[in-house]
Amino acid sequence: MASFEFLAIIVSVLGLAASITYYAIVVSNANKTQQQQLETRQAQLFMPIFNQFQNHENMAIWLNIVLDWEWEDYDDFRNKFYSDKDVRTKIHSYMAYLEGAGILLERDLVDIKMVNELIGSIVVIFWEKMESVILGTRQRLDMPTYCSGVESLYRKIKTLRENR
Repeated sequence: MASFEFLAIIVSVLGLAASITYYAIVVSNANKTQQQQLETRQAQLFMPIFNQFQNHENMAIWLNIVLDWEWEDYDDFRNKFYSDKDVRTKIHSYMAYLEGAGILLERDLVDIKMVNELIGSIVVIFWEKMESVILGTRQRLDMPTYCSGVESLYRKIKTLRENR
């Protein structure tokens, strides 16, 4: 009789161990699925922004204004280029594009690694070229948060690249 009771205890313990193992596997798989869904949603959110950058007009802004033009500081930029309404519109459009990407990143709606891989170099070049213009605009217009999303995006990408 004692051996039957012992066997019943062993079977119960084995059943409990199997249940715990099964539960751990189910939870692990659920976490992996949830992480994949999150990454997919982040990509779905960011890709239209990335595709917007790829359009002809934004590439023209990037190539013609950001990469080719030279200026010393905010005043030099205003004197040389800002009188042209079309240029102002293009520059603000481009800044708004990067500002949106920065805000998505600040709110943890997109992954910094994905943003870095897709537009990291563009962000770094843009900020380093436009920093004097953006900081000058903040000061002149008394708008301390003007393009803060762009600056935040730049700083996070720089930090990520320095920590590799």
